[in-house]
Amino acid sequence: MVRLEDEPAGALCPAGGVHIATGADLNGNGTLENSEVSSTVLVCNGSVGPQGPAGAPGVTGPQGAIGAPGATGANGVSGVNSLVRLDDEPAGPNCPAGGVRMESGLDYDGDGVLSPSEVSKTVYTCKAAASLVNVVPELAGPNCSAGGQAIQTGLDLNGDGILQPEEVQHASYVCNGTSGAVDGGAGSDAGTVVLAPVLAAGGFHTCALRADGSVACWGQNTYGQSTPPAGTFSQVSAGQSNSCGVRTDGTVACWGSASPDVPQGTFIQVSLGSYHSCGLRPDGIAVCWGDNSFGQATPPSATFSQVSAGSNHSCGVQTDGSVACWGHNDVGQATPPTGTFVQVSAADGFSCGVRADGTVACWGGNYSAPNGTYHLDPPGGTFRQISASGTHRCAIRTDGGVSCWGDSSTPPAGTFSLVSVGGEHTCGVETGGGLVCWGDNSYGQATPPVGASSQVSAGGGDSCDLQPNGDVACWGTNYFGQGTSPTGTFSQISVGMNHNCGLRSDGSVACWGYDSNGKATPPGGTFSQASAGGSHSCGLKADGSVVCWGDNSHGQTTPPAGAFTQVSVGYFHSCGLRGDGSVACWGSNAYGQSTPSIATFSQLSAGTYHTCGLKTDGSVACWGFNYYGQATSPAGPFSQVSAGYIHSCGLKTDGSVVCWGDNSNGQATPPVGTFSQISAGDSHTIALSSSGQVWEWGEIARQPL
Repeated sequence: MVRLEDEPAGALCPAGGVHIATGADLNGNGTLENSEVSSTVLVCNGSVGPQGPAGAPGVTGPQGAIGAPGATGANGVSGVNSLVRLDDEPAGPNCPAGGVRMESGLDYDGDGVLSPSEVSKTVYTCKAAASLVNVVPELAGPNCSAGGQAIQTGLDLNGDGILQPEEVQHASYVCNGTSGAVDGGAGSDAGTVVLAPVLAAGGFHTCALRADGSVACWGQNTYGQSTPPAGTFSQVSAGQSNSCGVRTDGTVACWGSASPDVPQGTFIQVSLGSYHSCGLRPDGIAVCWGDNSFGQATPPSATFSQVSAGSNHSCGVQTDGSVACWGHNDVGQATPPTGTFVQVSAADGFSCGVRADGTVACWGGNYSAPNGTYHLDPPGGTFRQISASGTHRCAIRTDGGVSCWGDSSTPPAGTFSLVSVGGEHTCGVETGGGLVCWGDNSYGQATPPVGASSQVSAGGGDSCDLQPNGDVACWGTNYFGQGTSPTGTFSQISVGMNHNCGLRSDGSVACWGYDSNGKATPPGGTFSQASAGGSHSCGLKADGSVVCWGDNSHGQTTPPAGAFTQVSVGYFHSCGLRGDGSVACWGSNAYGQSTPSIATFSQLSAGTYHTCGLKTDGSVACWGFNYYGQATSPAGPFSQVSAGYIHSCGLKTDGSVVCWGDNSNGQATPPVGTFSQISAGDSHTIALSSSGQVWEWGEIARQPL
């Protein structure tokens, strides 16, 4: 909107003029409020001409007679009037979605019309283009080998409310599963892609977006960069030691090393550089935050379809297809070539982009790599996406294959829909939805997770999860082989102190790891549950009796007679739940850990020197060692409880997690989210989200083995 007001004569306009204010009608009331003004212009009237010269003095008359007054001087020249003209501005380079063009100047020829030659200033007030999302079927091809759905996003540049093909800026794909093998092998379910085609490789970690919108990260986690928050996301980006994602509500959440606060508002994309980040708002405006020592966090005033934050510079594809870069430019990394691009990637000292014709262009420092290639010498051919990092870059060819150059390992064969380059590793999403990583794997950054989990268990220094197919995966310390799970299918697992036990699908128990006093050597027979502790292990047999093995210095492997429904093993004590809801404990009672509360319980958990139980009314009771408050449970109601070393955690009936006790490593500070199972370990905690994702917090600088 435009608002015109008279400007009185004063210091700004000596002869008065017009005060022109422009801006968007954000509240839709048809009036341009002061808070909505984005630009002001003063157009001043011409000043009054100078006063004419005084007339000559009259002839002196005779003495005593007064001479006639002198003649009045001629009037000054009139000032030139100022004029303003308002016209509609069509959609184009000045306003991608159209708007208003305001021209102003002086009416030198006095005809009352602002001629083109009299225009001295032009101001544009542009419409904000709405962001649109379109979901359309994707035919079988390089993007989805068995077909699927294409999710297209872009700006409504022509204002018709429909996302036209030329307005599409981003596209991601959720692919159908492939058909079963000819020999009768089962086909995968349509749509059950483990990881949606959105991923980001960082310095030494990787993050990806699951099909349910949750984020999974793996690799280095020194700063928590691989521990994403709960919730659903539409995009994710991984930096050197932190990560960020765009939630489905448009807000940005970041985790990992400390970084400046993310600006308020909604975004459609976020990109992390070394020490700065950039985001793209729905109206195409780029916003950056963090280190700005080279101007890398000060984007130009323009509208973009994509942004990329590099080391000390940033680049973006503008809505007209040209690339703009800002920040450090010592080797030309912020001086892009002309032309039309569809995507750009900013790296450390150079940038690369995919042109509209599919060719790749790179600019900046052209350093040679040990393998003889140069950073700015891409291979020939046509491509549809590129990702660049400090030492190498990879791009997806139009046939779906991947080509890499620079300091890069050889990519795998196959066709891909997305590729992301990290510090010294690369990950790609296969056209069938699978996730493949290659390159450096020193922190597990090239070992993506495999599907969802059905159960988790945390112990002294390691953790294990049970996959839906019965496989067991363990990570953490492996000094005694406790992180190397046996082959076979399992139905339940338990992580102890330096050893682990699991219940096989045939009812037998298998244990692995440190076998002091035989704690990892279970007896034969058919069991319904196994529990690994500190110095011993126990199992619940099919008839309800309990059998224990290992150290018995405190009587911890001598259970009472009778039938039980559950058994839980601590360090030097054990507890069992009977069918009537009562609890019986045996072994060491130095801290009262074997003296249960008198109540009716539905589940129990023995910690190192304390025990907790879930009462039938949903409350939790704990007993034993309580120096750190680990036996002082909060109010419920709860659906499950787990006692660890010197902290405890409980799963509330609404799916949230609450922990109490020692928090020296953050093990008692759970993330926000909805969970289905919890397990408290030594100085860390592990939980299973409602979607089957494994979450871990506390001392979690452990990587999948």
